[in-house]
Amino acid sequence: MFVTITFAKVFHSQEVLDILKNIPDMTWTPAILDEFDVVLQSNNRATQDSPSRTANKVRYVGPTPAAFSWLEAESTCMTVKNQVACGSSWAFSAVGALSDNLCFNGNKQKVEYSEQFQISCDTANNGCNAESNYMEKSMWFLKNVGVPTEQCVSYKSGSNSLRGKCPLQCDDGTKLTLVKSKSYENVCMGEESIKNALLFSSLQTQITVYTDLAYYNSGIYQHKYGKVEGHQFLVIVGYGSEDGVNYWVVRNSWGTSWGENGYLRIIRGQNECGIEQECYLQKV
Repeated sequence: MFVTITFAKVFHSQEVLDILKNIPDMTWTPAILDEFDVVLQSNNRATQDSPSRTANKVRYVGPTPAAFSWLEAESTCMTVKNQVACGSSWAFSAVGALSDNLCFNGNKQKVEYSEQFQISCDTANNGCNAESNYMEKSMWFLKNVGVPTEQCVSYKSGSNSLRGKCPLQCDDGTKLTLVKSKSYENVCMGEESIKNALLFSSLQTQITVYTDLAYYNSGIYQHKYGKVEGHQFLVIVGYGSEDGVNYWVVRNSWGTSWGENGYLRIIRGQNECGIEQECYLQKV
């Protein structure tokens, strides 16, 4: 089952905003944002995983700069998308990280790849109704099957909330050409491992979503108020510090009107909302 969240209608209230504004020592600024719909991953977790899809756990080590962000290092490679009315953040984060990596380590030309193809064709996942442990399965699909460009198969599930049939050709009737990753690794082996892995490319991760995330406008997010609403898959693109507070820079798939132009800064080093529990680096 997926959880449909209409932030402005369901959560946004002046009462909650006032509570957040009166919490001492807040590191982020709450606000009532413009209305938009978003579908989160459910709190359910599948009970079985194929043994063949167990990723290598790799601890990356070495010196790292005090701060690093792909937004600054390769800004032309970075794009914020909007999943709209489909619980497809698992596909947006997986395909987005692959697209990033191919741009960072290729010819520096941004090519958008098709989330829709993975949503429709990845039978290990459940389309718009994905559960909260599908991250590694999405990595397996990109390594073993691959995806075409977004120009070939465009995004449709955001408007109808349907998985759709797996396409056998591009939208215009031409032949599919699939791009794959070479491998993937679980690099969430501590904060330093994540920082080191980020120097190679962006990383797919997930967080537990609480009610107060609906009010995130800017700053360094830390859960302060509300209950668990679901989960969201994201892409870690950098890290830094501000006024002594360490943070990760994370790309969401709720469009550019949310957060800091579609990005979230979240407390680093304490597994805030589970962000440091499991994350994947794709090799291309």
